Amino acid sequence: MAKPFEQKDNLFMTCAIHLIPMPKWTMWRDPPCCHGLAEAVEKMDRFCHRIYKVPVTWMCSYAGLQQHAEQLKRFVHEYGDEVTIMEGGIASRAVLDNQPEVYQGWVEDCGLKRPGEDFQSKEAEAVGARAFHDMDYDEQKVCLSYLKDYFDRTIGVPTRTLSTPCTNADTIRIMMELGMDVSWGYCWNYFCEGMNHKGSVPYPFYISPKNHSVPDPAPGQKRVLGLHWGMSSAAIYNRAEVHSKHGGPGFCSNPLELANRSEGLEKYDLHRKLIREAVSWAQWNPYGHLPLQLEAIWLSEDEISPELHDMYPTFNSANTEVLYTQIEECLRCGAKPVTFAGFADWHRAHVGDTAEMVQHHEDPLPEVRNRGKDAHVPPLVLYGSSKRQFWFDRGRGFNYVRRYSYTPVVPEEQIVNEYPFDSEPRVYLRIKHSANVRTGLVIRPEGVHYELSQFDLTAYDGDPDYAAILWHANIPSYVKDEDITIGGALKGFKTIRPKNLAILFAELAKGENSIVFRSDLPGKHVRIVSAETVGKRFEVWIENDADEAYLNSIEFAMPTGLRIGGFWWDGHYSRTIFRYGWGHYSREDGKFWLASYYPVQLKINRGLTRMSVELL
Repeated sequence: MAKPFEQKDNLFMTCAIHLIPMPKWTMWRDPPCCHGLAEAVEKMDRFCHRIYKVPVTWMCSYAGLQQHAEQLKRFVHEYGDEVTIMEGGIASRAVLDNQPEVYQGWVEDCGLKRPGEDFQSKEAEAVGARAFHDMDYDEQKVCLSYLKDYFDRTIGVPTRTLSTPCTNADTIRIMMELGMDVSWGYCWNYFCEGMNHKGSVPYPFYISPKNHSVPDPAPGQKRVLGLHWGMSSAAIYNRAEVHSKHGGPGFCSNPLELANRSEGLEKYDLHRKLIREAVSWAQWNPYGHLPLQLEAIWLSEDEISPELHDMYPTFNSANTEVLYTQIEECLRCGAKPVTFAGFADWHRAHVGDTAEMVQHHEDPLPEVRNRGKDAHVPPLVLYGSSKRQFWFDRGRGFNYVRRYSYTPVVPEEQIVNEYPFDSEPRVYLRIKHSANVRTGLVIRPEGVHYELSQFDLTAYDGDPDYAAILWHANIPSYVKDEDITIGGALKGFKTIRPKNLAILFAELAKGENSIVFRSDLPGKHVRIVSAETVGKRFEVWIENDADEAYLNSIEFAMPTGLRIGGFWWDGHYSRTIFRYGWGHYSREDGKFWLASYYPVQLKINRGLTRMSVELL
């Protein structure tokens, strides 16, 4: 019914719905038993299939598939939908309201035993259940083999995706053996709702068979692709962890969380802002994937049974509207709708291995602030690859603040819960040197070039895999990565031009380390065309025939014996030449020099830029 939107080649979205019938007993936190699944199926059929032509990924439990098998089979064959297995283990009889045959009849068919009510799972929130994570290889193989066979026969196509966060390395190896190649349920830096994925990169990755939380560094193998639970704000997560090891601030991109738990964050447009931020990353990354998901019960607006109590019945209509808006926002941003398996096919064909990716997170709600506190949430940058992951927090300087290494992968049996990481290194700008970092154009009588200055580093320990970030790289747009010369301890770099960032990779020795990062290309475009005394000012005109740039430092000759005051730059007056960093005028030889220190940015316009030194 809706006209198709223009789609980008490297941007994808997936709409996933949990189809899980729940027993009729009320949980203290969320009362899912109050609502059925039929309304969600009808809503998604109408909104996704008939209006927007969006395929749906149905994440089904055994019972969910039993109840909706005929509808789902039709959806798969008519609309290209996908049905995934959403079982994470074996529940006790008590959890299933003593009706295991209704909800998990496959367990008895497999001849497996159920846990007792007092069973303690390795997964903190798998209460009264034995998760896959708790099982040995053989028991998991029985479970997954039976479930895959049942789903394959019921739907009539091979089942490729397992939708549960409660896995381990054995699960991944079994999936590979069974021909299942997608695992959904990952969440970056999270210890919640059965997830234990601290150490994972924050985007799709090929899972290591040695540790289910991290990417496999070996290239070119047919492995399981890990997909994430949903979009979130890593900037806020990182700040929340200061207060709680839990690792989450109480909301994510799930419509229920947005509409309910944080008193209606949708009214601040957070559901759109998270999508727009994630869309922006596709500008500099190989691709973008926008995972949307919601439990079917939270789409139900039906009246509930009189013997049940819903703690927040008015929110289900809000859940529906938020999910609809998320889907529309993704489509309007140019995302191509695909299933989990459809995205995995594209990824294998066009990416092939865990990609090198960078995410730039800003405070999505500066008007609200985090956890009710009027505290600034600075930008957070996440860099990942198949070999390592770095975090950079602008509030903590230029060093990485956390590093994970996947070469080699630390096996699961050697860790407790969280994948090991390295904290911020003891690396500083050159000790006993007062100047601050400068990036931009160095303008001198003999020529112009781009340079990173005053970034020589003192390392108290050697670090062969060091990374730093330039929050203002100020690299002119016409200076391509291949035009930049590097040297000293610097071994490589990655630029993120839309955000004016550069990540530097270096091999640091203990002690002082020099860093070379420069380009001579600006000398072809920028020059001083005039420098003369005009009234009570010494005017300097800078000509630039290329795109705008920023100043590192400028040097020129003035008459000797002058008394100077402040200066104007592009019409803005400063009372002292020390306003933005450092300056010097020599009355003996007339040399004038002025520098602009981070975070100040003095713009060099396209065309002419005027600097005037005040004469007293």
